[in-house]
Amino acid sequence: EGKYLNSFKDGQWIYYYESGNLDEIGSFLSGLKHELWGRFYESGGLKQEEKYSYGKLLNVSSFNLLDGNKIENSTFVDGNGQLYDYYENGNIFSISNYQNGILEGKYEEFHINGKIAKRGKYSSNNKTGEWFEFSKRGLLKKRIQHD
Repeated sequence: EGKYLNSFKDGQWIYYYESGNLDEIGSFLSGLKHELWGRFYESGGLKQEEKYSYGKLLNVSSFNLLDGNKIENSTFVDGNGQLYDYYENGNIFSISNYQNGILEGKYEEFHINGKIAKRGKYSSNNKTGEWFEFSKRGLLKKRIQHD
């Protein structure tokens, strides 16, 4: 929930899980994520703090749900590098790569059991080339071609 200004998201926006619990909170400026954003586990604990500048992701701090400690697994610094996202149980949800705050290169997403769920590449924040989706048992379900 939030407001629009000249057809663009503007100011503070709040997103909720279907359960009604807080998912994300942060600000937009002319439709672009800007400044500090907070992402939360569905159970309520802080998942990540993200710092944006006019839509470009600059820095991320991830937190462990169980003890609230910061997770130091990413090589993501100043908008560049590899970023890890986690399930509430601590298993890796996704591994993505950024250049200058933009999704670029290899992307992998995992099922909660640790098996690969999706694999593909990004170019300038857009899916590109062939993407693969896998079942929870790791079997190929679907191939999708993105231009």
